Amino acid sequence: MDYYSEQNFGCRIKQFTHRGHDLLAMENSLLRIVLLLDKGGDIIDFVYKPGDIDFFWKNENGLSVTANQIASAPQAAGAYFDHYPGGWQEILPGGGPMNYLGAEVGLHGEISLRPWQFTVEKDSPERIRVLLSAKTQRFPFAVKKRIIIEEGSASVSFEEELLNEGRQSMEYMWGQHPCFGFPFLEPGCVIHIPAKKMMTSPGFYTGNMIFQPGFTADWPLSGEGGKKIANVQEKDARITGLYHFSELSEGKLSIYNKNRKTGFCLEWDTAVYPYITSWQDYNGCMDYPWYGTGYNVTLELWNTPTDNFETAKRIAPIPRLESGESVSTTFTAAVLTDEKQ
Repeated sequence: MDYYSEQNFGCRIKQFTHRGHDLLAMENSLLRIVLLLDKGGDIIDFVYKPGDIDFFWKNENGLSVTANQIASAPQAAGAYFDHYPGGWQEILPGGGPMNYLGAEVGLHGEISLRPWQFTVEKDSPERIRVLLSAKTQRFPFAVKKRIIIEEGSASVSFEEELLNEGRQSMEYMWGQHPCFGFPFLEPGCVIHIPAKKMMTSPGFYTGNMIFQPGFTADWPLSGEGGKKIANVQEKDARITGLYHFSELSEGKLSIYNKNRKTGFCLEWDTAVYPYITSWQDYNGCMDYPWYGTGYNVTLELWNTPTDNFETAKRIAPIPRLESGESVSTTFTAAVLTDEKQ
């Protein structure tokens, strides 16, 4: 399929190829997003045109040319980082590596590495709507995701459905994983997380952490440590942390750049995603995969209190879908041009 909108103004859609990958651009006069169809349906670009701002972090190596790439050895944690371009991934059915019902799952599950199909449901200068669909390979999950953009709006709407096609009950970990980077990400960015509790990941340790693994506290956290989590740090800060937030007061988070007077906001249904995870790396994560060169922050939506299956299960029951059961949700990603929004 080679799709190209007839109109060259307002809302429009264009399918194209880069480094052998199948991509789909959706845009209006204010926004442009690019989807990586053959690997996860990743949103690799989220551009606010008036400010020429792409919010998402980019792997300096760009998109990997998977057709011509042979790994020297399989990673025990899976292939996620080998083919991670940055941007926004769908995570399913697990966060960390695990063995579930006899199937090995690598870091961040399967769906972020699977090809996604698309159907254009609406294409006009006023409104575009695309339906994406994909299935996991080792598990009986099917995902449908509608992406909607309207002319004159600086927001993107999502409608998702997750279905268990198997004949047995299945636990599942489901997350949304947007990652922010330079030049949008810089000192002067403030992170708003509407939670009452925070915890550092019990299963993650590096020498450049502010707190030890498993540290818990009320949020917002007072003192220097809290400021370093809520305010983006310098590139040479050499700080890394993986933070989990719970007891949300609302389904709305944001990261706002005071220097550029522009930010990014997510609004969602906390009944489906009642937890937030934030990975914050200011060139502090040594060894594979960044070797001290990562400058990025994630603000992730999760249906479990951590992204590790066993740890999450000790804190709260893992959500479950019975045979033939589905769960649906909606969420919105929007550009902020007013810090008070």
